[in-house]
Parts: sequence; C-alpha cells; structure tokens
Amino acid sequence: MKLGAENKKALYALVLLGGGALYGVYNAFFAGPDIPKSSSSTASAAVRPADPPASPLSAAADAAAAAQPKRSHRPMGNTDKFSPVIVSKNPEDRPDLASIDPTLRLDLLAKVDEVPAPAGTHNLFQVGPPPPKVELKGPEPVVKVNLWARYPPPIPTPTPPPGPKPPPQPVPINVKYYGWVQPSGTNRRTAFFLDGDDIIKKSEGEAIKGHYKVVHIDATHVVIEDMNDKLQQTLTKVEEGA
Repeated sequence: MKLGAENKKALYALVLLGGGALYGVYNAFFAGPDIPKSSSSTASAAVRPADPPASPLSAAADAAAAAQPKRSHRPMGNTDKFSPVIVSKNPEDRPDLASIDPTLRLDLLAKVDEVPAPAGTHNLFQVGPPPPKVELKGPEPVVKVNLWARYPPPIPTPTPPPGPKPPPQPVPINVKYYGWVQPSGTNRRTAFFLDGDDIIKKSEGEAIKGHYKVVHIDATHVVIEDMNDKLQQTLTKVEEGA
C-alpha cells in the first residue's frame, strides 16, 4: 500500500503529538522536581564541614575494613523506586499559607473536656481528692528481721577437753621427824617426833595425832598415812642443829 506525501506528513505529526503527550504524563506524575546537579553538588560541598584529622585508631580501622572482601548487595524483590511529589509544580494546586488561621480553637477543646471518660479509666490531667485514710484495727504489726538468716554467726572454736585432774594431796601433819631407835634383837622401830615443844614417840603401825598412822620408819624418812582418805606423805628427818 502506498501513502501519499500528505498522508506521510499527517503520520509524522501524529507521532510527534503522541510522544509529547507521553512526556507530559511522565513529567507530571513520575518525575520529581528538577534540581541542577551542579547547584546540588556546590551546596553540599558548602554545607559539609571539614573532616577532622584521622587518628591512628581510625586509620587502622579503615585499613582493616578495606582489607575485608566486599559483598555485593543485590536488591530483593521489585526494584522500582517510588518518588512521590511533595509540592505540586502547579501553583494553583499549592495551599495559600496566608489563608491559614493559626488561632487555637479553645471552644473545641472545652467541648472535648466535657465528654465524660469511660468507667475504669483515670484522667491524667485532672487532680482529684486523695483516697480516704483507712484506720487499722488492733496492735501495730511488728516486722522481725532475721539477720542471721543471711549472715550466720561465726562458728565458735571448740574448747579442748580438760586434762586429768591432779591426784588429791594429803593434809600435811604438823610434826617434825628428828630420830629413831630399834632395840637389839627386835625388828620394831620407834620414831621420835616434835609437836612444838612436845616429844612424841611412835612405832610402826601406831596412830599419831588422832587420824594419822606411822607406816614405815627408816634412818632418813618416815611414811605417814591419813586413815580417813588413805593418802600418804613422807617426812624427812631434820638435822640435829635445826
């Protein structure tokens, strides 16, 4: 099928009009505000503060991060970006800031305050009377704290058992042994004792001063026994000068 020159011109005009319509729809609904790249880079460079001097620790951390292998982050799912237009490009669609009334509507707030709160809730913005004081009946409870439950008393050192009791000592007899005699032809010995200024003569087996008994006599010692507790004591012969 052959087209004439006029039909070709009409076809080209239709293609141009369609392309312009598609560009207008894309620019109105999908494209954001036009910001020149040179101005944005200049502004960011002007606003960005100067970098502080790198410390040895940060330099070492950067070197360690650079030594690690880089991982590729691939986007998951749909990669289409949604860039909504916050401010409309059409001045007629923008709100008039001069027509906005910034006055607080206190009458509306009063109406909200008059609405009763549901049961079981507490109004944090309303201070009410304190709850009634409850009087306790009976004696005041006493709380006993047992400190030993946490800090037990130290274990006392056991006292060693007492040793054996020393043997009882006889009551000393208040006499002095100063000599003895033995008649010839006999085995009976007789001792002489001084009781103060009195001289007492007793042989073996005889009692002296009531409850004492002479047990044994020799040239240097005399053994005396207490007849009550059966305890014995030895008297040493005193010198003649003494």
